[in-house]
Amino acid sequence: MTEPPPPPGTPPFHDPPPPPGTPPHGGRAGSGCGSRVLAAVVSAVLVVGGIAAVNLVRSLVTDEKPEPSTAKTQPAEFTTGGCVRFRVKPSPMHTTPGGHVMYTRAEYAPALCDDPAAYARITKMGDGTAVPDLLGEQALEKLDCPIDTDEFAQLRVMNLSTDLACMRRLTAPHPGDPGQGGGLVRPGDCVQVRNRDHYGAGVEVPCTNEDLIVRGTRFGRKWFGQVVKRADTARGCPRSAIYSMTLRAGRPRVLCIAKNGGWMPAVGDCVDSTTIYAGVTAPEDCREKGLTKRISALVRPGRPCPGDDRREEPEGYLLRMCLKDVE
Repeated sequence: MTEPPPPPGTPPFHDPPPPPGTPPHGGRAGSGCGSRVLAAVVSAVLVVGGIAAVNLVRSLVTDEKPEPSTAKTQPAEFTTGGCVRFRVKPSPMHTTPGGHVMYTRAEYAPALCDDPAAYARITKMGDGTAVPDLLGEQALEKLDCPIDTDEFAQLRVMNLSTDLACMRRLTAPHPGDPGQGGGLVRPGDCVQVRNRDHYGAGVEVPCTNEDLIVRGTRFGRKWFGQVVKRADTARGCPRSAIYSMTLRAGRPRVLCIAKNGGWMPAVGDCVDSTTIYAGVTAPEDCREKGLTKRISALVRPGRPCPGDDRREEPEGYLLRMCLKDVE
């Protein structure tokens, strides 16, 4: 089921993804420390789900009575540059175990932009048959929405034809702005990750200042990392990026990601060494012994690790990871 945006004034978040780094084989046998840390990530993070983050709203124009409007004459059709108002606002429908509230679909009607009831401006429209029934970021990228797009909507006119619309809210908050958790992924946005083999392995989330703290240990912010550039290939990423993701649609498709305060394991951090091959390396408390390893260095391909440190190539990392035992 597609999740529409929350009512105006509420940032549009998606369901929390499965814990980042949770190995498909169940994680480290016996200990379970890595899974406990990642479970806390899921409960703490408000995720759009995705590789990002953004709302797909199916807007159905029906014969229901729209919300009262003070404008004398409303436009009869949706047009680029025109505005929309709610015909039926979304309402709470379901609360997930992580505490995220899912809403019913919103329905829109055309509106004059100076109407007090106007909600958003249509910045671009496309034929509904030209773009498949995609979700979130893919739909925005496929339609080539403007960079400041807040939301993506599928507009149906009397159930006879379908148009797609990129929309920018008339008032704040603007989830499409950098770091706000929605719209097109751009430099300055933050992302959350889970198993990279799973659909929607990366999603855009708000760049909050909240820390991820598990059993008294701080692992960074509640998001994974921050986008510093979009590139055609991973080779085009700047030196500040240590991780990359590839979008399923749009250009450029590669997201270059730096730690920048997120929980992404980097030099000095400890990891659960059993999760390195699971798609996302899980952070671990350095006080844990056994299979916990400390990252001593991140080196370019072809460069050696310090001393006898073990060299690993975790998926997604642009650099090779050097690990040593926790003392």
